[in-house]
Amino acid sequence: MSTSGRGQRRDLIIGVTPFETPNAELAAALSRAGALGILDLGRDGARARTALAQTQRWTKAPWGVRVPPGCTVAPHELPSGVTTVVLPHGSPWSGLPLPGMRVLAEVNDLGEARLEVARGVDGLIARGTESGGRVGDLTTYVLLQQLFADDAITIPIWAAGGIGRHSAAAAIAGGAAGVVLDAQLALLRETALPRDVTAAIAAMDGSETTVIARHRVYTRPDLAALRAHWPDLAGGVELGEPDVAARLGAGGFAEHLLPIGQDGATARVFADEFGTAAGLVRGLRSSMEEHLAGAAAVQPLGAGSRFASARGIRVPVVQGPMTRVSDRAAFAAEVAENGGLPFLALA
Repeated sequence: MSTSGRGQRRDLIIGVTPFETPNAELAAALSRAGALGILDLGRDGARARTALAQTQRWTKAPWGVRVPPGCTVAPHELPSGVTTVVLPHGSPWSGLPLPGMRVLAEVNDLGEARLEVARGVDGLIARGTESGGRVGDLTTYVLLQQLFADDAITIPIWAAGGIGRHSAAAAIAGGAAGVVLDAQLALLRETALPRDVTAAIAAMDGSETTVIARHRVYTRPDLAALRAHWPDLAGGVELGEPDVAARLGAGGFAEHLLPIGQDGATARVFADEFGTAAGLVRGLRSSMEEHLAGAAAVQPLGAGSRFASARGIRVPVVQGPMTRVSDRAAFAAEVAENGGLPFLALA
């Protein structure tokens, strides 16, 4: 698949303003650059309405909105430039008629996907466990494979979670309609966040997250002391899924849970390399095109590839050693007879 030429699909790259924050400057910049900018409306109605008006003024290209739980904006308040609505789990707009809008539903597992298909949504966003906010147990690429294998799901699927310069092309090669970025945009020039949040994201290596009540959020040893005033924590009550969802945001660590995934470490890389939303869209499109063209030319996963030929095997598949699984001769023989390279685990 090629991403080049005048007919480039805008929604090949979908950029959502990160952390449930309605950032009009970023959403408009993404759409002007040829991606599909999505304005997350958040839970502050006044701020969301201001951002809607600003985005409408700042771009003539199509754009969209994400409607998280707790959003107080109503569908009739959307301006004419909005063409796409993204609905995460628990959105107050789920199940509402949205005439003239393309509706994409975020899902974490096959059961949620089937439910959204039955509701009549136009597309799915497969949000893997690497991403921030509400997540399931499956990584993005495993979740994608599971959804593609279900005959009942025939609508387009976008990949969210773990998306970077190289993995974006892999998602497209695997059948995804496009990729979704959010936390990866956090340090671009158009994104304004509190200084402590920016510093924390800039220092990430991907290991600083934890899952609380199905939501992946930023964690650090000192944050418990900052949040000791929270009534439920002070009372020793375990946070439930609605409690966590209500506290997602980027206003500061003392008040909010930052919904950032392991891919948050990519934000610094993207900011250093691209700087702006326009630079990111151009660079990522170019990288995707190069990777896909190279894969089509070389066929690295095909039978008789250079990797396979160099190792005397038929297909470039190496079965990793797994204790108590691949310590049996019959298992190794089966892999070898089908063209792969087996390894015995000698525990």
